Amino acid sequence: FGVCESTASSAFTTRVKLMAKELDWLISWSDRKIIQRDLSSTFRKYYLKYRVIIDCTELFVETPSSLEVAAMCWSNYKQHYTANFLIGITPNGHISFVAETYGGRASDVFIAVNSKFCNKLQPNDQVMADHGFKINNLRAFHQCSLKIPPSKHGDLQMSASNVQETSIIASVRIYVEQAIKSIRDFYILKKELPVSLLPLLDDIVVVFSAFCNLKKYLTQDI
Repeated sequence: FGVCESTASSAFTTRVKLMAKELDWLISWSDRKIIQRDLSSTFRKYYLKYRVIIDCTELFVETPSSLEVAAMCWSNYKQHYTANFLIGITPNGHISFVAETYGGRASDVFIAVNSKFCNKLQPNDQVMADHGFKINNLRAFHQCSLKIPPSKHGDLQMSASNVQETSIIASVRIYVEQAIKSIRDFYILKKELPVSLLPLLDDIVVVFSAFCNLKKYLTQDI
């Protein structure tokens, strides 16, 4: 386009920050009555009172030159440098919460507890999550309930009821996975992120999440 790299970088940064500020309202914490009104048949049957489904995802990051940044971004799980963020969706597929990004060293539980997510919860809210989220704080301090799939203990087989419950949870948790995939499908997040983009990553995730909410709801009536 006939512009130098520094000019292009400055223009990109300015526009991403502006878009994040202007589109942030599209990521809204929905009222419980509205959520229940729009529930799919599966949620209406099994999980009528659920407010949000949460999950985390990690994005690969190029090797940082700074030892401090490298230490924060190293993920033992991925064996790679990553940035990690949490999103929450309503049972009808609306992205209702996006946490600030953390380095790959941060666990899913750490992000959920230390982000503003817990501040959004109200007494008696019900939250659905994966095995990695054993957040006792939800029950102790926020009077909320947390639903995670039943775990297998040692060599013992799951009971028939636990197998059925796991299957039902998996069938509805797929929508938060679809939401994450929709965000990650944007080209800039498909490859290793340059370290230079890390200061902008919060804004980038907000912009892409808002774009996803502009699409039709991710969930179908199942």
